[in-house]
Amino acid sequence: MVSTTIDPTSDGTTLEWDTTGGAHYTEVDDAVRDPTVPDGGDLATNIATDTTGRADIIKFSIENVATVADVVIKAYQNTVQGEIDCEVSNDGSNWETAVASTTSGANEWETFTFSGVDWVIDGTLTLYVRFTRRAGGPGDSTIFTLYADVTHSEIGGGGGSRIITGNVFR
Repeated sequence: MVSTTIDPTSDGTTLEWDTTGGAHYTEVDDAVRDPTVPDGGDLATNIATDTTGRADIIKFSIENVATVADVVIKAYQNTVQGEIDCEVSNDGSNWETAVASTTSGANEWETFTFSGVDWVIDGTLTLYVRFTRRAGGPGDSTIFTLYADVTHSEIGGGGGSRIITGNVFR
């Protein structure tokens, strides 16, 4: 198993959060890593200013993946009077159980851990990450930057899928 750190690569189909005008994933794909604090200027994506369950889906991609064991999403965020639910999927429809953020009211790194997902990919992993603002009172939820650490096996690299062809000798 190897661990690969990846940044967002495209938008998903549900895009209900507010942005500063660009594609949603470009607002949070800044290659900033914990514990570094992003500068906040063009990195900020202001998510929800109400208490409804508005969702946003951001996609990530890794090639040559056989299986996935664990996914850790790291988001530099700020949630005021509420929580953000984070979910992950490898197909955009079957979602792992949501992990909730902590409510702090301060800009900070948040870790969403999904252990033992046991996905069989055998090709390119498209990782879908859905953030949903939970009701909890008035206030903004903002994600400034975002990345994923994916623990996976590589095709042909110990634990991956192998196809063997040829003659069998007796």
